[in-house]
Amino acid sequence: MTRKANSPWIYLLVPTLCLQPSLQAQEPSYALSTGKQDEVRLAILNELHNPSTLSKLNITPGVRVLTLGCGIGLLELEIAKQAGHHGYVLGTDVSAEQIFIAEQNCDVENLEFCQMDALHTDQVKGTFDRIHCRYVLTHLPWENIVTIIPLLYSKLTSGGFLLLEEISAIDSLFCEPPHPGYDLWKIVVSKQFALQKSDTSPGLRILHYLQEQKYRVLHTSYQPILRTKREKSILSLGILSASKKLLQEQLCTLKEIEETLELLYQLEQDTAYSPRYNEISQIIVLKP
Repeated sequence: MTRKANSPWIYLLVPTLCLQPSLQAQEPSYALSTGKQDEVRLAILNELHNPSTLSKLNITPGVRVLTLGCGIGLLELEIAKQAGHHGYVLGTDVSAEQIFIAEQNCDVENLEFCQMDALHTDQVKGTFDRIHCRYVLTHLPWENIVTIIPLLYSKLTSGGFLLLEEISAIDSLFCEPPHPGYDLWKIVVSKQFALQKSDTSPGLRILHYLQEQKYRVLHTSYQPILRTKREKSILSLGILSASKKLLQEQLCTLKEIEETLELLYQLEQDTAYSPRYNEISQIIVLKP
């Protein structure tokens, strides 16, 4: 039995959230929800990406690690465990709501969280052996990206590296075989990027920029296949997360969102379909 897109909980996205003003502070163009209403989507996101991320980071005991866009802190907890008692992990996020949840989830001695805009990375004390940034630059205008990257590089220790994990290009999205719900989901994603004034090929453009600026870079990419019902639900959860902002900006109608959700709920139930999630560019920037 599929969930109904017109069930009451979708309408919770339309009214203004009853939060303290300090917790509502967010990048004006950022389309996705934060806090408890987005916790399940972020958990699935971590399940999809953390194994590859941890492999690339190659955490060793005693390293100092800085992360941007820590969300609810699940990746940071795993990094802290691998870094050990002599290591240190600082997770940062622009959202106070995310930081609050992360602090509740991750009570270990060598892990701290701090609310911070990536544009203020230069204010972080000290340098780090690893710096990680995932799904942060993807949501920002290009002029912010080229400001942030040198700031991150400046916080690396000699011999350290920066790992950027950003969407390669939104035109890499596909489903085998094609599904109408997935096609509608892609349309909503394109509207989200337009709202955020984000580049539609952020990972590839960042790679080319780094190469042009003569940074020492290594590059790989991968694209998760959504196989289980839980994994596939990240598509509908993403629609719900962005719906409030898209409705406010009149980029989607409630009818369009409901239709998309109903079809995505059908996709979740059908094992014949293998939708792909975002192709991720994994870019390692080495500091001699």
